[in-house]
Amino acid sequence: MTSLKKDFTSEAALQSFAASLGPQLQAGDVLLLDGDLGAGKTSFTKGLAKGLGITDYVKSPTFTIVREYRHGRLPLYHMDLYRLEDGGPRISVLKSTSKVMGCLSWNGRIFWD
Repeated sequence: MTSLKKDFTSEAALQSFAASLGPQLQAGDVLLLDGDLGAGKTSFTKGLAKGLGITDYVKSPTFTIVREYRHGRLPLYHMDLYRLEDGGPRISVLKSTSKVMGCLSWNGRIFWD
């Protein structure tokens, strides 16, 4: 696993950086996003979606847990696990032969198979 911590001076700079990652990502890649509420995790995902050629409106999955965007170079699943309670149901993420890529926020609540 590769880790990257980066600070940005604006939302536009964050989204531009995320968009630049889109062409480099492959099916099965998973990005773990960490940060407080309002840190820019959904803004990052908006830029990433643009870099993947996704033109759908990207919004936070805080209340739906997961949002799916299928109309791009790769399908993108944006998951926000903030509303899951500690000790509650866990999500198992398989990193096998997936044909999608994922962006996960609040990833400390994931059980990895």
